[in-house]
Amino acid sequence: MSALKSLEADAQKLVMLATKAGADACDVVVGRGNSSSVSVRHGEVENSKRSEGDAISLRVFCGKKVSSVTANSNDGLDQLAERAVAMAKVSPEDPFQGLADPELLYAGEALDQ
Repeated sequence: MSALKSLEADAQKLVMLATKAGADACDVVVGRGNSSSVSVRHGEVENSKRSEGDAISLRVFCGKKVSSVTANSNDGLDQLAERAVAMAKVSPEDPFQGLADPELLYAGEALDQ
């Protein structure tokens, strides 16, 4: 499975787990980062480093209560969803919390600017 498909599958699984844990609605943001660096001293390579990692952020809504959690790997998605819902249930209500009305979202091609 490609890296992009893996992140997409994790996001879909997290939505399902959060809903199963008691969230009324939720959204997920996933990202993958890569970085490389090379240190040179006196014209010679002294050190080189490479790092990569995934990040998953879950925001859940239980009525007008909300919480957000973030993890650096896809291990323990069940616990991540359960923790987010538990946190939301004990947070104070906020009448302005919630996902955008789907009718207000643009679902077509990107706008030219």
